[in-house]
Amino acid sequence: MLKQFLIPIISTILYLNNRDVEHNEKNFIIETEECKIPDFNPFNPEILKYFQDKLYLGQCNHGRPPLVGSTSSSIYFLENSKRFYGILPEDDSVICRYTPFYRVSRKLGWNKNIKFGPSVYFINSANIGKHEFILVECFYKNEPIYRDYFEFVPLKKGLKSEMKRNDTFNVLVIGFDGLSRLNFYRQFPKTKKVLESLKSRELFGYHAKSRKTILNLLPFLTGCSDEELKKNGTDYNCVFLWDYFKKHKYVTAYGDDAGIMENKDDYNLDYFMYLPEIVKDNDQNGDVTDCLGTREAYKVFLEYIKSFVNTMSGNNLKFFGYFFKTITSRGVILKPKIFDELLASFFNDPSIKNVLNNTVIVVFSDHGARLGPHRLTHQGSLEEKLPFISFYFPDNYKNIYEYSYTNYLINRYRLTTALEIHKALLFLAQLNSDTKFNDLRENYGRSVFRKIPETRSCEDVQIPLEYCACHSSREIPKQLPIIYDIALFLVEYINKMLPFNCKQLQLDKVLSARSINLRRFQKRIGSGIFFIVMIQTLPGNAQFEAFVNLASQDNKIVYTVIGDIKRINLYQTQSRCIDNDYIKNYCYCD
Repeated sequence: MLKQFLIPIISTILYLNNRDVEHNEKNFIIETEECKIPDFNPFNPEILKYFQDKLYLGQCNHGRPPLVGSTSSSIYFLENSKRFYGILPEDDSVICRYTPFYRVSRKLGWNKNIKFGPSVYFINSANIGKHEFILVECFYKNEPIYRDYFEFVPLKKGLKSEMKRNDTFNVLVIGFDGLSRLNFYRQFPKTKKVLESLKSRELFGYHAKSRKTILNLLPFLTGCSDEELKKNGTDYNCVFLWDYFKKHKYVTAYGDDAGIMENKDDYNLDYFMYLPEIVKDNDQNGDVTDCLGTREAYKVFLEYIKSFVNTMSGNNLKFFGYFFKTITSRGVILKPKIFDELLASFFNDPSIKNVLNNTVIVVFSDHGARLGPHRLTHQGSLEEKLPFISFYFPDNYKNIYEYSYTNYLINRYRLTTALEIHKALLFLAQLNSDTKFNDLRENYGRSVFRKIPETRSCEDVQIPLEYCACHSSREIPKQLPIIYDIALFLVEYINKMLPFNCKQLQLDKVLSARSINLRRFQKRIGSGIFFIVMIQTLPGNAQFEAFVNLASQDNKIVYTVIGDIKRINLYQTQSRCIDNDYIKNYCYCD
């Protein structure tokens, strides 16, 4: 009886899926044999309405200006700031000191891996010598009134990597968390305009492999396949990009405010950028991660990169710099907007313009925004999977390596992943080098400097079926009985995972449903129909998205969840009773 009831519904869905759809350049930004990605309008009113809210950000140091400033190698007292700290202009009794600090080892844990050196007191100014990071404290009438942090890029001993040849290029990689290609257009219009003026070129088919930052960054940095990453576990035994560049006599720098991994670069900004999350003693309004001492963290991030570039270029050293900013965009789809003007100015800054003739610059993201009301739309769902990436090439590179540049331009309209970026960066590290690496992993991944076949599919590059943006789909009525049955199945599926201190969920409503056309893959994935269903549950109004297979087995309808059921709105404090990060997505604490 059940089967007879479902036959008309399933037949209709199959009919819709198998209808020919007219394809043209206006419909798809990527249109190859195995991958068709819609060419969405980033400013479509139906999606833009989710990006119109005002963004309120806290002020660092309660809006008070810094009491101490810095140059490239010194710090100095700011007399004009006294009044903001209740100090009379003629009062000279303020005492300040700086304390250098160093990284020990992340294996000790973030709260134990910083070692402080001896403090140095100063009156008006102080030269900080070869120190990279210092803590500054000021006292007035024996009471602490000021605490700040400063970063420097001094020239270190033993760096002998000279930029001698015009066919060798510096490489500067700057990344941001949670920023789709289309949201980059919305949030970074000024930066986009500057990059276009520099003739930077995007990859329109750049595809994430996971919702998780780490699973997108590790292939980017190591070139390891999913199987290799799983085999190595959390030890990250794969070889990182900076090790290749160091072997080719580049000076290397690494900065990541998410605390992703241990490394041995010549310059490390990562633990300094992570300070806001481990030293929550800054006097400020708003999110603690917005500030580093008295300054906005995103300003510190870009200032450090400029300082690094200045030190390297000023000493004729070739360099590889990898910097990734998580805090700017994590959890808030509007937050990158505050960064736009500063980032645009960064690329127009003399320190960056001075190296454009011999530096390849990569700007990228790991994935699109995973949470928020826009995720309830089909466009929002696909945007999560399609992050931004662009390459800037000096004219000299285009002339000398014309073949690789031509291939890159072709590959702008092919399906690409972090693995191809990794291979491309290896290519840049080895340009005209006397040393060649044996382990280039030619059996997996293909550089974006080599022509990528039009037949490439998500399966070819190990993008999970449920995370692939290449499949065509159609919206279907969410009121269909089969969709309601799937929704109930999903709630039951979630409830089976929940521990005793989480409430059992109930279905509130079906938010949307789409059928997925996978007929080209039927031999590989088996029979059945595939759906993407979004639901809302009670209590808590949690919203979920699931990729579900419906198949007939032993004269019964069988549902199977492909991959994980994804949480697409914030759980905030709802899961406060749970430490397990995975279960937090589903738990409403009792």
